[in-house]
Amino acid sequence: MRPTFRVANLEEAISFYVDLFGFRVDVVLQAGALLRAGSAELELVLGQVSDPAHAYLYVSGVDELHDRAVAAGHRIASELTNRPWGLRDFVLVDPFGNRVSVGEWIS
Repeated sequence: MRPTFRVANLEEAISFYVDLFGFRVDVVLQAGALLRAGSAELELVLGQVSDPAHAYLYVSGVDELHDRAVAAGHRIASELTNRPWGLRDFVLVDPFGNRVSVGEWIS
């Protein structure tokens, strides 16, 4: 599965996802980009963000990623929480309003 996020500034969006999550850039076109991190893919499409998207990203080291996001001044919509089903996660809002739930299995 590959979520698609609309973004108003492609360069800013690429920097955000590369710097914070460690995505690498596979393809950059005039109107978009394809990013990858392990088996995760993200498509960025240049355009007006009228209806922000939401995706879930499983990571290793959710606490460290949360701390880096907070230190960088990124907006956290939902703080780190241990879920009854064994996930520890938080929700981050990218610079364009798209939401990324970031979680790690803690069993």
